[in-house]
Amino acid sequence: MCPPGFGPIGSAPISAIPDLASLVERGRRALEEYVGLPSGILTKIWDADDWTFVLQVHGLVEAAVDHLVASDIPEPTRAWVLTLDLQTGKGSKVQFGAHHGTLLPREVRFIRHLSVLRARYAHDIRMTSVPLTDCLQRRENQDVFNGLLESAFVDGRSPSDVTERRKWLSERPRDTLFIAVSDILGRAFDIKSKERHALRTEDGVILTTETGAALVDGAAPVRPPNEVRSGKG
Repeated sequence: MCPPGFGPIGSAPISAIPDLASLVERGRRALEEYVGLPSGILTKIWDADDWTFVLQVHGLVEAAVDHLVASDIPEPTRAWVLTLDLQTGKGSKVQFGAHHGTLLPREVRFIRHLSVLRARYAHDIRMTSVPLTDCLQRRENQDVFNGLLESAFVDGRSPSDVTERRKWLSERPRDTLFIAVSDILGRAFDIKSKERHALRTEDGVILTTETGAALVDGAAPVRPPNEVRSGKG
């Protein structure tokens, strides 16, 4: 018998996923604080039918990618990047993020296979009644299943045994996708938090560590970003 699940994850076994609560919480805050979605959005997405679930988690990934690939990019390049398609065409957000190192190789593969799954659900109205478990077991979708098996699991928060991962993806595909998407959202949250909490010198130099902690030199005057921009003294 599986241990009880966590929040909208439902059946995900907590004992197999260290720090799951923290992972999902960072994803929730990314959506509510930086994307502007309403409180409780993760629970609403989890409670939806499989057809809606797949389309919506794909939308969450694109929202996370927007924040990841556009971080530290000045205008007008930033605005141009955000107009790109997620992953189609010669230029895409995923291609840009992969080239500049803002998207991890595992995330690039996951987004590609999740996008294929989303397209197969979205382009056939008959899929509205097909459970995700059945969809992934179809012979024509084995490429998607194998791709997700390779890329969807979060290191340290998922079963390490390949056989166990295959069983988990077969029996609990929603859990697998939800955790992977939450992980990407959490990375976006960390980046946006770092940007928001950065302190600057009077000359505009950012004083932060890689984790976002301020490096405040007692001899160097520092001001919050809004004060620097407005010129308040």
